[in-house]
Amino acid sequence: MSCGEVLPQYEEASLEVTHETDYLEIGTDFENPVCAGNLKLMDEQVEFVAQVLEHELNGPFSVSWYEWYTDIEACSESAMACTKNNGNVYTNWDSMAHELVHAVANEVNPDAPPVFAEGLAVMLEGVTLGTPFALSEVIAHENVSSVDYEGLGHFTRWLIDTYGIDAYLTAYEAAEWSDDIASSQNEAFRLAYGKEWSELVAEHKRDAPDYFRGLGPFEICATDDVLPWNGERWEHTITVDCASDSTIARLGNLNQPEMWRRVAIEIPETGRYRFEFNSEYSAVAAQINACMSSDSAMEGDLPLLDDWTVDTVWGEKRRFGLFQWVGWPANLGPFMPGHAAIGVWFEPGKYIIWVGAKGVDPADISVSIWPEP
Repeated sequence: MSCGEVLPQYEEASLEVTHETDYLEIGTDFENPVCAGNLKLMDEQVEFVAQVLEHELNGPFSVSWYEWYTDIEACSESAMACTKNNGNVYTNWDSMAHELVHAVANEVNPDAPPVFAEGLAVMLEGVTLGTPFALSEVIAHENVSSVDYEGLGHFTRWLIDTYGIDAYLTAYEAAEWSDDIASSQNEAFRLAYGKEWSELVAEHKRDAPDYFRGLGPFEICATDDVLPWNGERWEHTITVDCASDSTIARLGNLNQPEMWRRVAIEIPETGRYRFEFNSEYSAVAAQINACMSSDSAMEGDLPLLDDWTVDTVWGEKRRFGLFQWVGWPANLGPFMPGHAAIGVWFEPGKYIIWVGAKGVDPADISVSIWPEP
């Protein structure tokens, strides 16, 4: 999960602008290319957050984009990334969606304390939100790194789903970062909801579902690309190409860009399937993610992926996730495409297949899935 923060302190100097989009002025500190898909997603994220907040953008926003293993001087030592009160963003790719929420939300209230600022950012960064931890203790934290990020995101999603966006915006705009941060946050909740923080936490604990599906363009299953059915199997040759707005790169990882592209597939019947992918290149990889079928779910309603028998040498499996965390399978080893994964257990529903290439651009990768006889 992204671990950003909104802080006014620390000297800042934005990187020289190397890319411009409709909403962003972006500087990078790495030599690897920036893919069209990354830039498209970043603009879509800004639009999405503004729409949720019912806010007319002032922008453009300054984004300083760093390699993954970089200490960002503009941020505190405890932060992987940060966004200043003026909306300037300092981040790597893995925290990009989170920090862009802060940038837009700072135009609404640059002094929002962590319960509001981090709760909103986590809710809108795209991650599937699971059951929170000791949420009642969060309100007293002034140190952002101590905050239960996922718990705040889960609580914020429940709060908006239950009471509506207008009440939440009333609280968000009223909240202030003060010496008595607990009182300030509690006052904002009373103003908007007529209830104490402790009352809302108790309602959340009693009524909220175990999981909420991620929101926005960074959500793992947010793609219109579909693996086509040819009458016998789902099959297609997918081109991973940095010039395409369907291709997303993780940049700066071991100084080798990884290009990833996702396609969706709807599995109609429970059963075991075969999964195969091929390429003339050796440095390719694939993985499969399950999608939530509804906006929220209890633990027992989730797809049963524990029985999957995919050999992770050929493809990594994950339950849910935030796709900018997609990384090259650590146990890839000597890789020879062309082998089938046998006996993959699918329940009916939507799944995302990721294909990736390292050190080659563009790359064609053929993907096939078919029912076992």
